[in-house]
Amino acid sequence: MCWCNYAAEVQTWYGMSWSNNQLGVFSGMAVGPIPEIYTDPDFGMCEIRLDLNHAVNYGEPLSHKIMYYNGPYFDSDYPFDTIATYAIGGKASIIGSNYGNGRVFLTGPHPEWEEDDSRDGVSYFDSFDDDGSEWNMMKNAVNWCLRL
Repeated sequence: MCWCNYAAEVQTWYGMSWSNNQLGVFSGMAVGPIPEIYTDPDFGMCEIRLDLNHAVNYGEPLSHKIMYYNGPYFDSDYPFDTIATYAIGGKASIIGSNYGNGRVFLTGPHPEWEEDDSRDGVSYFDSFDDDGSEWNMMKNAVNWCLRL
């Protein structure tokens, strides 16, 4: 299960929904896992497509190969920024939204892992190839959340 699920007001997992013990920093749902990408317990690389008009994606390519480890997609009736979508299915994979006087950045896949590099200090996923790095996007996300 992905920890970002708890950030949403509602978590829907394997078709069952609940809102108790949720953080609720995102006014919407985290829905997963997504069997069209991988069926739990399987995991691997997937493609996400970036909205190049969003500040988080400044200097980024149109898409990234990124680790999918049974994460959710996000949906809401309230406004939120779709920073990236899954190439398969087109659902929101990385989002941002306002929260109080700040912002939140939530991601279903894992841009923090460098799959084919030891820079992240984790060797478990080094057999996969992410064809680049998402760390610049992560730096941009921190700056966007801090409104820099």
